[in-house]
Amino acid sequence: MQLQFTNTSVDRIDCDLLILGCCEEERPLRGAAGLTDWRLHGLLSKTILKHRFAATCDEKLLLPGGHRLGCKRILLIGLGNQLQVDVTRVQAFGKAAVVNALSLQAKSCAVYYPDILVQAAFNRNSLKWLLEGISAGVATTKDTDVLADFSLYIPSLCNEEVDFTRIMLPKLLARHTPTADDLLTA
Repeated sequence: MQLQFTNTSVDRIDCDLLILGCCEEERPLRGAAGLTDWRLHGLLSKTILKHRFAATCDEKLLLPGGHRLGCKRILLIGLGNQLQVDVTRVQAFGKAAVVNALSLQAKSCAVYYPDILVQAAFNRNSLKWLLEGISAGVATTKDTDVLADFSLYIPSLCNEEVDFTRIMLPKLLARHTPTADDLLTA
């Protein structure tokens, strides 16, 4: 498994599955979700207005990608109320991102979270929490062959790059669940 931090814009990243985290009251959509919505001519906003997706905690919605995006499919994952987003919700988002990407048989996946997690107060901690969730999601996968061909992209907040294969697979094969600190110190 390869984990890469990327500076590629959400509308230009080439992947099988684009995963966007959204909060309930984030209207209009901002950040990665807002740019994706704009590229899809308001499809995400229309879906929300028609009450097909409310971004409640753990709610998921799978949509097709568009010709104006580099992804084939989009998975929206709700984080619930913005004021209640904490370590547990960010970890659950990271785990859900990996588990759902693998169950959808995506070979490559990009995970973009809501603007609130990019803000200064959350910046470093949200990355650590997300990586802890990703580690938990990877740990649930028993088929290491699936992981060997899987690439995961995360927006760069710290301009760090981690070789997930070198860190994660040996520990998973030894049945040790790596921590976010393992990832950040590599």
